Amino acid sequence: MTKATQTAQGHSGIPQPDAELPTVPRSLPPLLQPNSRYRISDAVYGQLSESIRNLQLPPGTPISEPGIAAQLQVSRSPVREAFTRLVEMGLISVIPQVGSFIAPISLAEVDESV
Repeated sequence: MTKATQTAQGHSGIPQPDAELPTVPRSLPPLLQPNSRYRISDAVYGQLSESIRNLQLPPGTPISEPGIAAQLQVSRSPVREAFTRLVEMGLISVIPQVGSFIAPISLAEVDESV
């Protein structure tokens, strides 16, 4: 095994995914400071949900926990909790070993809501 192969595979010998994360659009406004009875994950969820529904984050946009955490200046835990809720609501699609993306708009769900 060459030194270049060892570097690409890391110390464990297991190939490592590229360290570069998907880019996160810079269209999210800063997170407002929640009051004392409000969880940060609720604020992150509200901000992302609103940005998705207003198409500031259009369908198919790659989105990452570390990228959102850095942009909103919060830790990854509240972002992870918000992502879980957004997946349950069908607003984010997670593809294992690939990443997370803003879910496509379902025309059937649009028809139901009208």
